[in-house]
Amino acid sequence: PMRVFILDQPRERQLKRLEAMALQLRLERDLLAAARAEYEALVDETYMEGRGGQVRGAQLLMRTWFDPVCEAIDQEQKAILAGERRVDRMVYGPYFTLLGPRIMTVLVLHGLMNNLLHRSFETDDRVSGSVKFTQVAMSLGNALRQQVQLEQLKEKIRKDSQARRKVSKLWKMGVEEREGRERMLGVEAARYTEEEQAEWRARFEKLGALLPDDVDLWFTTDDEFEKNKKKTSERWTLICSPKGVRKDETKRRVLHANAIISLGDATQWDPSTHIKIGSRLLDIVTKTAMINYPPEAKDADGNLIMVPAFRHAIEIKKIKDMTRRVGYVHCHDEVLTRMEDSKEMATTQQTKFMPMLVPPNDWTGYTSNVHLTFGTTVMRAREQKENQMLMDAAQRIYRAGLGSGCQKVYDALNVLGAVPWQINVPVLTAVEAIWNKGGKYAKLPDRLRAAPIPDLWIPSFYQTVRTKNGLEFKYARASPLEVRRARFQHAALQRIRNEAYSQRCDLEYKTRVAGNFKECDEIYFPHSMDFRGRAYPLHPHLNHLGSDVCRGILQFAKAKALGPGGLNWLYIQVANLYGGGVDKLPLDERAQFAKDNTDNIFATADAPLDPANHWWADADSPWQLLATCKDIAAALRSGDPETYESKIPIHQDGSCNGLQHYAALGRDEWGGIAVNLTNKDRPQDVYTEVARRVIQSASEDILKGPGRTTKSQAHHDVAIRVSEAIDRKLVKQTVMTSVYGVTFVGARQQVAARLKEKGWTDRDLIFRAGCFAARRTLDGLTDMFSSARSIMQWLADCAALIGKENEPVQWVTPLGLPVVQPYRNLRKQSVRTPMQRVILHRYTDGLPVQRQRQKSAFPPNFIHSIDSSHMMMTAIECAKEGMHFAGVHDSFWTHAADVPRMNEILREQFVVLHSRPILEDLAARFKEDFPNVEFPPLPERGTLDLSDVKNSTYFFS
Repeated sequence: PMRVFILDQPRERQLKRLEAMALQLRLERDLLAAARAEYEALVDETYMEGRGGQVRGAQLLMRTWFDPVCEAIDQEQKAILAGERRVDRMVYGPYFTLLGPRIMTVLVLHGLMNNLLHRSFETDDRVSGSVKFTQVAMSLGNALRQQVQLEQLKEKIRKDSQARRKVSKLWKMGVEEREGRERMLGVEAARYTEEEQAEWRARFEKLGALLPDDVDLWFTTDDEFEKNKKKTSERWTLICSPKGVRKDETKRRVLHANAIISLGDATQWDPSTHIKIGSRLLDIVTKTAMINYPPEAKDADGNLIMVPAFRHAIEIKKIKDMTRRVGYVHCHDEVLTRMEDSKEMATTQQTKFMPMLVPPNDWTGYTSNVHLTFGTTVMRAREQKENQMLMDAAQRIYRAGLGSGCQKVYDALNVLGAVPWQINVPVLTAVEAIWNKGGKYAKLPDRLRAAPIPDLWIPSFYQTVRTKNGLEFKYARASPLEVRRARFQHAALQRIRNEAYSQRCDLEYKTRVAGNFKECDEIYFPHSMDFRGRAYPLHPHLNHLGSDVCRGILQFAKAKALGPGGLNWLYIQVANLYGGGVDKLPLDERAQFAKDNTDNIFATADAPLDPANHWWADADSPWQLLATCKDIAAALRSGDPETYESKIPIHQDGSCNGLQHYAALGRDEWGGIAVNLTNKDRPQDVYTEVARRVIQSASEDILKGPGRTTKSQAHHDVAIRVSEAIDRKLVKQTVMTSVYGVTFVGARQQVAARLKEKGWTDRDLIFRAGCFAARRTLDGLTDMFSSARSIMQWLADCAALIGKENEPVQWVTPLGLPVVQPYRNLRKQSVRTPMQRVILHRYTDGLPVQRQRQKSAFPPNFIHSIDSSHMMMTAIECAKEGMHFAGVHDSFWTHAADVPRMNEILREQFVVLHSRPILEDLAARFKEDFPNVEFPPLPERGTLDLSDVKNSTYFFS
């Protein structure tokens, strides 16, 4: 149900909330309509004399493409209706004519640019301006389906409203006629005969409504009957489709915008249909969308030289050690250049989910209308029905009063989504100011485009060849090693350039979204979760889980007085955000660091753009530090910091949270000490300890001497170089991911990446040093966390045995969330289109499981489900005490005044969580599900006292 406004609030606030509700409805319903109106306005502008030059950059491109693409789609629709033959036209034809050519043009241009530009910076394996053919074709087909559903929904609502008015009018006529009959004939004599009742029923059935068996009862106007009319089951029901379905069921079907639309008895929207529709749309765009290149260049006749703006290409790619032919859609480099120059990159990038202006509706089931006008699934798991079935079954148990089901999970997501946020306008202004000056400051990317990369140059050398006749000649030949090296360097330059471009696009988009919401008093981020229970905001870009820039420009909408200790927590946050080792000091020393930098704090707050005030820009998290500095300066200048109302979220981060949960599960005393499960005067840093052990191991190898063999000498040299390079940062990523199943190869690559950041360039040395450091790091972890390793191995062994039964690993989290690992072998389906053959990978629950993936993924997934349970339990308890709570997995946020109480709650909930027999329950479930499988016994546990966590200052800090 939709949230209602509190009527006893001041009238001004009621009006603001009603205005926000209206804006939210418009935002959700009119995203595509706004894009369409914008494009049509640009097209109309073409015909206005003398104004074409005012449309620049991206607008000019859209205006240029709109007419020819629209005309081509219109011709295709006419050919379909005329019955003209073409490859696959009988398949996609019935769907292709469901929308007008203008709105289809908006869909294809918007969808194509969204795929080419928007998605390029979400994953590292995509090149900016390029997208896989299968992906974009499927996306365009799906966009067409969603728009058809939206149009059908609007039409059904219109017909529904129209029919309701007619039925209501006819019912009033019946009431008046019934009253007249009673006045003239009396109550008993006024009763309708069977023929008259049949006539009334026929009149209502023509309008799609049903009457009860007793028509006289229907037209009764008794006051008591009117009060109970809505509660009476024998009331008229408007029937939209199909006939005979009651009103509530019909409404559910109509508003479920993702239901399959039936176009007769034979056709459905299956994946192959999406591909064929998208393929035809892409074919049209690649042949009709042109761009002038070189800019302003003309041919001999004085006409602009036009080249295709998009092209389709088949490329050879190496995927998992196998060579594959992969289709790509590329946009011309000139498109990227003009889009970036126009400063309108973000206008081509829209997302279905935007921050909400009103509190989201509550999650009540797997699919809920958390937004006002459309439904959303609570779990981010495509084509995975097992989780949905289990969660629905759990909710039925809850509604029947037989258990809690998944309700606590839904309650936690509702708590996270109900927190009101606000744009921190001063920080946003500073971001925009630095960006407008060219960026490349405070960890912003460089706004200037890199110079074009020269063509691949392969060095060569002269080789002398002697023929059989004794003649000698020389010819140029490239060395295989030099060829590989040149290609590697060229690819590295291309990757760096693409990453820089993606970062620019990303920042443009984030600041554009923030600018659109900076005038709003409150914005909200509804949360969903992955299959393990980890919560994520639905809006994928501007949210508190994002980068430092995103976090810096967001603050709580509700202010709260700092109170006695709030200012001190702001000081501590300064040290935590500054980093550089200061964040690992005791709390009082962190606060003292901020106090010692009071002058820097005031200078940062007053003039962050002054080049002399670069103290904040050198921090690990400069933009969050800027926001905190402004808050501290305002609090100190207020004259009474305790009454100053702050909106800045204060973070409390776990100390290598995955290892904390492993240590608690295994009651590992030594491991618990390393990750601050016990109270110490100073925080224990597991990363520093592991680095120390790696240095010690390297030193031992150095003391052994170089040896006599070449191999031992090389090992000695590597040990020397590693001992000089090892520090906390080098091993941190490997330590963090070790609890999530990182392999030796993955650890080596992580270390290699850190060495490159340190300036290492010798690839062979980087490889050998990476192997050395990765091996010593993993060995050090095994020594420090023997209990965690044994539990990890036990989980993997159990998963391997379950995989042999061709079943996925399943478990239930402490909050009742059923988890099913989705790793199965995908079924392949070949679909031929005029442009290329497409291989669709279909996921269904009945496919064979991927045994190795089930085994390797189970330990990290299980720990993720445990840490998500801890976060959700903390969120629920904080909400009960009226506190604002935001969670970023193992980082918990609240107002400065509430930090002490939140710290108590999160420690209490950690003890409550791990006081449960988690591993015993898991083993019992495995045995119940697979009675014929012999599972290994549970690992032995240590002697850690969990109650020590409640007194541990640095458990979260």
